[in-house]
Amino acid sequence: MEEVMDGAMQAVDGALDNAKSAMDTAIDRIKKEVNLQKLKSDSMCQLKTAHNWQEEKEKVEDPDAPSYFWRAHTVTVLLVMICLLVYTALFETPVEDSTYNGKKGFVAALFFWVTLGMTIMPDGPFLRPHPALWRFTFALGIFYELLLIYILFQTPGDARKLLKYIDADLGEPIPEKNYAGNCKLYDGDNEDPWHNIKDKVDIFIVAHLAGYWCKTLIFRDWWLSTVISIMFEFLEYTLE
Repeated sequence: MEEVMDGAMQAVDGALDNAKSAMDTAIDRIKKEVNLQKLKSDSMCQLKTAHNWQEEKEKVEDPDAPSYFWRAHTVTVLLVMICLLVYTALFETPVEDSTYNGKKGFVAALFFWVTLGMTIMPDGPFLRPHPALWRFTFALGIFYELLLIYILFQTPGDARKLLKYIDADLGEPIPEKNYAGNCKLYDGDNEDPWHNIKDKVDIFIVAHLAGYWCKTLIFRDWWLSTVISIMFEFLEYTLE
């Protein structure tokens, strides 16, 4: 009987050793595959861009011992979002206003999506001032693209109604303004000689300048940015 028990124990020990050896082998193979894929990814990044962004990141922060602001904090963000949802569901007083609830739900969904994107999305090529800022921009860009795709399938009237939830002044006629009637920067015949600049430089001028500046940052080409800006004006006139 003792011999049978000893044989069984030896068989169990052998099986456990074999299982442990198999697990160690599998883990080693997974680690090797992960390292191989990382090397491939790094080499592709170096081939696609003129600057070695991966090397730049390793210079700024030690990958083996990152500081508090360079760690992901995935669990912390998850717990905070769950607490916010629990508070909204159990403790917040409901409001009997469909418009208010719709806007609040829209903002909450946007906040959760952007927060999730800042946490789990991959880093881009830009590092300064912090990769989280560029993950935030990427998540916001995806949300904006999805919103545009949704509006694409609506009629112009329904699309304008949706946009009025963002700004109630949208869709209302605005007074026409003559931007090219008097091009004097300084008008000495008027009580206010700078009235042309004060009257003409409004939010539309600022928006056009900001858009042109952003296009120059993206395309890095003066001619291409100018052509796109001019063609956009033609497109705007055709959609009036």
